Parts: sequence; C-alpha cells; structure tokens
Amino acid sequence: MSASALSLPVLTDSVWGQLSPLIETELGIKMPIEKKSLLQNRLLRRVKTLGLSNFEDYCNYLFSAEGWQKEKTPFFNEVTTNKTFFFREYRHFEFLSDRVIPEYLKRLSGQREPLRIWSAACSTGEELYSIACIIEEYMRTENIVIPYEILGSDVSTKVLWHAHSAVYEEDQVNMMSSDILARYFMQSKDKTSNLRRVIPEIRQRVKLRKINLMNERYPFTQPFDVIFCRNVLIYFSREDIVKIANRCAANLRKGGYFFTGHADSIFGATEDLKRVE
Repeated sequence: MSASALSLPVLTDSVWGQLSPLIETELGIKMPIEKKSLLQNRLLRRVKTLGLSNFEDYCNYLFSAEGWQKEKTPFFNEVTTNKTFFFREYRHFEFLSDRVIPEYLKRLSGQREPLRIWSAACSTGEELYSIACIIEEYMRTENIVIPYEILGSDVSTKVLWHAHSAVYEEDQVNMMSSDILARYFMQSKDKTSNLRRVIPEIRQRVKLRKINLMNERYPFTQPFDVIFCRNVLIYFSREDIVKIANRCAANLRKGGYFFTGHADSIFGATEDLKRVE
C-alpha cells in the first residue's frame, strides 16, 4: 500500500454519528452503518476541495453557520444516489400511452388545458425525456396535438444541471430504437463524439427545479395529472413514506395517476390513493 493511500482521512464513528442523523433528518435518506464507507468515499471529494485535512474539520465546518449556508448544496449533491436509465420499468410508459393519455384526451373535451406531469426525483433526466418521447410518439401516430408540461425535480443541483443540458452518451441511449433516436435525439456535429442531445422541441417542454421531498409543503399552485415518484421511496423510513405519499396525493388531480417503482411500497400509506395496477 502506498504512503498516499495510508494518509487518506478516515470517517470516524464520531463523525458518522453526526452526519447520519443529519442526512436522515434533512433528506429522509436512511444511512445504516453499511453505507459508512460509501459516504466516506463521496465526501472525500469535498474534504479535498475545501482544503481540509480530515472529516472532523469538514463536519465542524458543515455544522457552522457559514458552512451550512455554503456547503449544504454540495453536501446534498454528494450524499444523494442518482442511478437511472431511459424507459426504466417500461410497463409504466406503456400504461401512460395506453391508458393515461387517452383518458386525458377524453376529459379534455375541446379545452386546451395541458397534460401536467411531475417527475419527482428526476435525477439526470432520463425519466423526463422518456415521458416526453412517449407523448410525442402518441401525437405522431394519432396525428393530434397534445399540450403538455413536464416538471422535473430533485434535491441535487448537480443532476438537475445534467438534466437541463439533456446530453447523454451513446451507451445511455443505445437501448432505444433507431427511430426514437433519430426523431428525438440530435447527434453531435463532431463526428468523433458519441454524445446525443434531446431535441429543442422537447427540451422546451421541460421545466426543472430543486425540491426536497422532505419539505412540509411542495411549491405548486395547480394539481398534476400524473406524478412519477419512482425508485426513491426505498431510501425513506416508513413514517416519511407516509408523509411524502400524502403530500404527493394532495398535489394530484382527482382521477390522476401516481407511479412508484417496483421496489417502492406505499401500500396503506394514504387513503387518497388506490392501486390500479
């Protein structure tokens, strides 16, 4: 083992005992001791960036008035897990096309009220743009125009900037059909680049904002027709799942749809939602 490896700071049990409850209180993310090494590796970047020598100094800075103001967002960015891919759990997107959109059109009755969709914990944007591609494909095949708005939110500003850029590497989009890629993703002008970017017509439909699902209230004035809150509730305690499910239900139009991931469980969390599939 090299001397540089031996000199790396270690996340002590004392610091862990301060950071773990902070993460659960602020973000609702459960941090069992098994994740201690993961947290150490992620926060090591912040220790180095701030020019600190150990995690004790970092913890003291984070809990100071100045540190909390300046370091809270970078801290949240490092702590949150953001792993996703296009058309994840594809049955949800089939359901969106086969049932949700036709019901919306039937309810519309000539009015121009947009289809409003919220992608909570949208991460780097793959879910957002998968939803948009499904709607665009429906309009194309049915030869109709659907006014729609998609809001993506996350607690991490780092992933929101990625979602805003809407740029993805070839291996992130290569599971899609060539037709979908050709219609909704632009190739780089640099022929040696393997990057693809979502077309402007879709990007302009998407709005992004930082929202912590642990907040007591969500900053919305109009209800959503659809809320995607997938593969994020598994990180919360049962008590917090109940709170989040009820807050989301309060921002869902009557008859609207709430999508959760296959590993998420909200059974019995709220009386305002009933399972349909």
